[in-house]
Amino acid sequence: MRNVWRLALLLSACAEVGPECVPADPAPVIGVAEGAFVSADGPVVPRAINSYPLLDHAGWDEWDDVASILDQARALGRPVIRTGAYMIGGRNPARLRDERGALREEGLARLDRILAMAAERDVQLLLITANHWGDYGGAPAVVEAVAPGEGLPVEAFYTDARAIAHQQDYLTALASHVNLENGRRYADDPTIFAWELVNEA
Repeated sequence: MRNVWRLALLLSACAEVGPECVPADPAPVIGVAEGAFVSADGPVVPRAINSYPLLDHAGWDEWDDVASILDQARALGRPVIRTGAYMIGGRNPARLRDERGALREEGLARLDRILAMAAERDVQLLLITANHWGDYGGAPAVVEAVAPGEGLPVEAFYTDARAIAHQQDYLTALASHVNLENGRRYADDPTIFAWELVNEA
């Protein structure tokens, strides 16, 4: 129940604080109707795997590893991969935000390439935009970026107006970003199966 409360709080905050979290865009490629995923062709039952290291591999130019993961997912009949799109801080060149929370173009370029490689293989990605835990930065890094030195707990990610606004800005920037590899705006890219707001909230 606590997880549902946190998600509801973040969603309501997105609706009430600052600009919209995600810019207006056309009808989604995949939607939800009566509790099920649907497309224009009918019901969709996603067959997926979880692979956290895609962005990590991309950061170290391990593109063969990225290709291998995408190819294996396709070969296993699991053409949807759940993976992180939230790396913040640290040394990896693919980190999407620096320690202050500013967006990094180099990280976005790496994510662009991952999405382009996935599209070439008819693989979709479910992008996780934050992690409750500190792995790859996660919510604790967002809290520290907006409230440096205040020692706030991770729960401030869900309750502090600065953290909420910061995450809204990040979601808007991601959804609005145009992939340099293929010219697709992320919000319109059918390679992105779905967005997950927070891992293990």
